[in-house]
Amino acid sequence: MKLAILQTALHWELADENRQHIAQELKGLEPVDLVILPEMFTTGFSMRAPALAETMTGLTLEWMQALAQAAQAVICGSVIMMSERGYTNRLLWVSPLGDVQYYDKRHLFRMAQEHQHYSAGQEKLVTSLAGFNCCPLICYDLRFPVFSRNLGKEVDCWFMWRIGLPSAQPIGGHYSKRAQSKISAMWWASIDWASMAIRLLIRGIRWWWIFKARS
Repeated sequence: MKLAILQTALHWELADENRQHIAQELKGLEPVDLVILPEMFTTGFSMRAPALAETMTGLTLEWMQALAQAAQAVICGSVIMMSERGYTNRLLWVSPLGDVQYYDKRHLFRMAQEHQHYSAGQEKLVTSLAGFNCCPLICYDLRFPVFSRNLGKEVDCWFMWRIGLPSAQPIGGHYSKRAQSKISAMWWASIDWASMAIRLLIRGIRWWWIFKARS
């Protein structure tokens, strides 16, 4: 399986600009099986769901279908979505034929009040690509083995999305992924999106959380 992982800065809450930027970044891409876009790639990790949410008939999904067809590759990434349960952080998995699979982030990041703005999903997604069974996970879902474990060894590859986190956090995330991949006998790939503003925001939340946990 050949992957293209687009780790890039995003325009805060500007969906049109982000779609244009990503399309430009992917021009001239060599043939791959899968293109991985960042978490909330149209907006950044925003809590303004009512103003930014899209639907399953919206512009971003149509754009992803066109991009997947042009690249002849699966395109995936998460988007703020309006669903029957309310607003969700939804991972879209779009094939070159226009077929769409998705899952909604199950474990919401409480330290950034994500749970106050979004509804949690219930089921993970396991799908087939290039002879592999793949399981995409959004950020915090990796931290909960009951949700992400590979009980029947049905998953060969994990793909994980993470927002930008402080320097201490990627180390923990790195070892979590290494441990889980060894226990479950699978491959993994992960992506961040780069933004100084969100790094500073999450740094403050993270260190406050550590301080409170240790006090």
